[in-house]
Amino acid sequence: MDLYTAQAIVSRPRRNSLRGFTLNEMLVVVAIIVLMIGMALPAFNAITGNRSVDAGSNVLTAAIGQTRADAIGARHRAGLYIFYDASSDRYAMAPITDNAAEGFNPGLAYRAGTYAISTTPAGGTYVATVDIAAGGSSPPSANWALVDPTAIDLLPDRDLIFLPQGVYAALVTPTAVANTDRYLSRGVILFDAKGRLTINKVSVAQAGKLGTLMGLTADEPVAAGGLNSQMGIVLFEKKAWEAGATSSGNKYDFYDFILDAGAPISKTWGTDEISEESWLDSNTTMFLINRYNGTLVKAE
Repeated sequence: MDLYTAQAIVSRPRRNSLRGFTLNEMLVVVAIIVLMIGMALPAFNAITGNRSVDAGSNVLTAAIGQTRADAIGARHRAGLYIFYDASSDRYAMAPITDNAAEGFNPGLAYRAGTYAISTTPAGGTYVATVDIAAGGSSPPSANWALVDPTAIDLLPDRDLIFLPQGVYAALVTPTAVANTDRYLSRGVILFDAKGRLTINKVSVAQAGKLGTLMGLTADEPVAAGGLNSQMGIVLFEKKAWEAGATSSGNKYDFYDFILDAGAPISKTWGTDEISEESWLDSNTTMFLINRYNGTLVKAE
């Protein structure tokens, strides 16, 4: 290599190997990111559970499927008692079954909330109000409360199932009777031993495990014969309910609705009830439960 060639190589300008992105390239990258976020958001909401009625219906569908399987597997009635849980400010579903009362056995110990049938001539179904040791008091006595034989109670070793925060429910009464509630803020979905949806009379004993959990102040309902289980349910968002009440000027809010069912389920039917039912008719999503397979069907 001669001296001229070497000088030419040394003096040749070097290109900068680092360069920035052009505006067009940056815009393309931003557009791709926005598109990916838009595609991922519905899946993310489905996984984490948002406060929508759709998320609530997914939880409800899974709970109904499980309780129907419980009924078929155990070959006895099983269901869900749906109610507002004040401690969590959420709607809860308690897996329930029949009280399984049997004839009182003096050789057995009975825990509070356990049921037994009196062996006296008068008979009757009772629930223990305190723990009773073997050889202790037998029903009827001060340690036993007489309950309706239709009483249901918690399914053993099962936890409460909660709807998403801010999503609430109302049970639709099976028959429309003039001047009575068409929507109840709590109620029962019940399956028979073959897994078929059934409409039966049920009640909740104040001293039972479910009644204690709910903080009942009396058996529900007080009137003998029990309350019909339901086959329809509506879901709605609490915020929408409260906003509707405020904008319309009606004298109702969500907590009034909770008290409509009360303890026991009863209420004076009047103008406020008409307003509540009108809002629920127009602004909620109703689901019906298929009698034979338990699937949840959105009513159009």
